[in-house]
Amino acid sequence: MALNIRSHLQGGLKFIKEHPQVLFTVFTGAIIIGGFLFTSQQFVSVAKVAQERFERYRLSSLQDAFIEITTQEFNNPQYLSEVIKRLTKTNNTITEFRVVSNDTKYTIIASLKDEEIGTSDIKNENLYTLTFAKPTESFSYDLVENGERIFKVVRAVPDGAGGVYGWVTNITGLSQLDALTTANIQKAYLVLFGVILLIIILFVRHARIIDYATLYARLKEVDQMKDDFVSMASHELRSPLTVIRGYTDLVKSSEGLEEVREEARTKLKKILDQIDTSARQLDSLVADILDVSRLNQGRLAITLKEVNITEIAKTITESFKMPAEQKGLTISFKGPVTAVVSADPDRLRQVIVNLVGNAVKYTPKGNVAVEVQEVGGNVALRVSDTGMGISSEEQKKLFQKFYRIKSEETREITGTGLGLWITAELVKRMDATITVESIKGVGSHFIIVFPKKV
Repeated sequence: MALNIRSHLQGGLKFIKEHPQVLFTVFTGAIIIGGFLFTSQQFVSVAKVAQERFERYRLSSLQDAFIEITTQEFNNPQYLSEVIKRLTKTNNTITEFRVVSNDTKYTIIASLKDEEIGTSDIKNENLYTLTFAKPTESFSYDLVENGERIFKVVRAVPDGAGGVYGWVTNITGLSQLDALTTANIQKAYLVLFGVILLIIILFVRHARIIDYATLYARLKEVDQMKDDFVSMASHELRSPLTVIRGYTDLVKSSEGLEEVREEARTKLKKILDQIDTSARQLDSLVADILDVSRLNQGRLAITLKEVNITEIAKTITESFKMPAEQKGLTISFKGPVTAVVSADPDRLRQVIVNLVGNAVKYTPKGNVAVEVQEVGGNVALRVSDTGMGISSEEQKKLFQKFYRIKSEETREITGTGLGLWITAELVKRMDATITVESIKGVGSHFIIVFPKKV
């Protein structure tokens, strides 16, 4: 147990050492908790004093009312005893209540207790004598009898001629008042404990937030290192790829290749074509990774200028005729002679190549259609196909990074899941929008809309 406590303390001290700003939080928390404790203690003390003052005031008011009756009915002790009993029924904290005559024996003429009537109260002679100084005021005393706090209140009964008929005295037990005060204090401390506990929880949460902030900073640093590595690795991969493709083209065009036998030449060309295709795929992958890195780091430059999207889309569509025909597809383009949009020419080509390439790749039979339209001043590029189609659930994730549709039809189709994410990011940076309309098993329409030029 002691070892666990020591371990926790050492861990806490280490955390504070690593995060000195926590000291300010701890200091602030100590001041807040101390302030709550001090304020609560002051409040409890004030409340206790106020309750006692109220009790004194209540008893004095009771005596003021009773004195009026006693002055008029002093010679009717039986009536006074009845009044006393009625008063104590609604004031159950009063334990003694008596009227004492101003004679040599200080005889009790009326009392809450019938057995006291007619007896002498000379033991309180000094107390009664003190009231002659201020016969119109009540005198109260805080005493302890038999372990219980009590209030004793004495008031003279004036005779109207400067003297007194006697005195009214009562004793009130404070056990109920003390119990109520104690209960209120306990409730106050319970609330205080809850507040302190809440503050401690908030401080623990604050410490965790600091910890999370540190982890976030480290994660950001690691993420930056990853981006730097990806960027560096992509650049390093491109150099050997360029060399591979260069030597492949050189060998394919070499005059010495003509001297090789036809069968061997055909086989060698096939191998070189496979090398070239693989190099192109790897080059495309590297290009995608580089674009992702630049987009994440905000280093991808976009230069907007007026370009004829019809000319670019038509040229790209024609470049895909051979791959489309090899799959038995028909590919077509339709659009006005000129449709000017504000875009980055190179990035616009990349976007259209991605969309048309995907349409050809994911269409097993039928056709691919590329169309440029002018609608209400806006320019829309629509790439349609009769391919596999995309379900509504898949459409929600389509433009996410690394997302690929997984099905029996797409199992043999290669890809990284970066193309559409890059496309969507480039479209957004060119102030355009991209949407998809698709039905599973029927085909898909990808639509890019460039806003009307102001």
